[in-house]
Amino acid sequence: MSTVAGRSYDIDLARTLSCFLVVMTHVTAYWNYKFQPVWEVVNFYNSLSRCAVPIFIMISGILLVKKDIDPATFYKKKFPKAIAALLAWSAFYYIFYDNNPTITGFFIKILTGQAMYHLWYLYFLLGMYLITPIISLAYFGMSDKQRLFFFITIIVLFQFNVIKSLTGLSLQSKFNMDSIVTLSWYMFVGKYVYDLKDKIRSKIVLSVMFISSIAFTAIMNEWYSHYIGSPSQAFLDNFALNTFIAACSLLLLSTKVNFTYLNKISHKISGYTFAIYCIHPAILIPLKQTVWELSWGNSMTYFLPLVCVFMFIISLCISYILKSIPVIRYVC
Repeated sequence: MSTVAGRSYDIDLARTLSCFLVVMTHVTAYWNYKFQPVWEVVNFYNSLSRCAVPIFIMISGILLVKKDIDPATFYKKKFPKAIAALLAWSAFYYIFYDNNPTITGFFIKILTGQAMYHLWYLYFLLGMYLITPIISLAYFGMSDKQRLFFFITIIVLFQFNVIKSLTGLSLQSKFNMDSIVTLSWYMFVGKYVYDLKDKIRSKIVLSVMFISSIAFTAIMNEWYSHYIGSPSQAFLDNFALNTFIAACSLLLLSTKVNFTYLNKISHKISGYTFAIYCIHPAILIPLKQTVWELSWGNSMTYFLPLVCVFMFIISLCISYILKSIPVIRYVC
């Protein structure tokens, strides 16, 4: 476990890394939608970044899945802020990015769609919070063998979504399991994996697992995309086994880092990650044309990660300002 002065910093590091990778996912999206000379490089960075959302959810599992959870108390604590954040950020993006914003249109938008592509996660949080007590009850009601069995079952269920992406065959619908195959199960996975962190000690093994899963993702996604004639998301899926392995191994690697300076920095950034997630598209969208034009005069191998770092730092600075404003702080 990474600790400084008796404090555990592994969750802070994992959260900071996953937040940066989310930014990378959205930056790469601007080059990833069609084949072009830089597509292979973009595909690699896109593949590298796709474990971000699962890690976010796994962290929620580590922090929220508790043996003595009281549903009523939990809901009172989580839902007001989650709903306020959804409404506030939806209003922000709707007002500034909709061609003809109206009050009626706003409520239609939040009920039938979303004001900006990344806000799906804020809707997801409401559903995740709703079933957190159920996941807690399931987790602590199982023996170690039962948890392992259920862990494997989750992996199998997740692959139904990948099969659908590759073949069009919807096994979850056919067997009436649409409501069961949900990203929320990553909470169970996160709690289970984190509880085993002291038993899985080899940094080398974890590093090999992470690198191998990313390499597999990039290679298979490139092959399959060229096979079908257009960029594919099949192997980039949050449910895919390669994404699952990358997320678990990177989360565990975060528990093995013992660099004092890095841990302290990630601890400071960690408190701003939700705000960074919410605000970064507002920075990325206005700059995308400029970034696109600059990319052709530079090597994407280093240019793309530099853009990601720039976007992350700017988002962090704005998040710092937002969180210093009392009213706005509540939804950040």
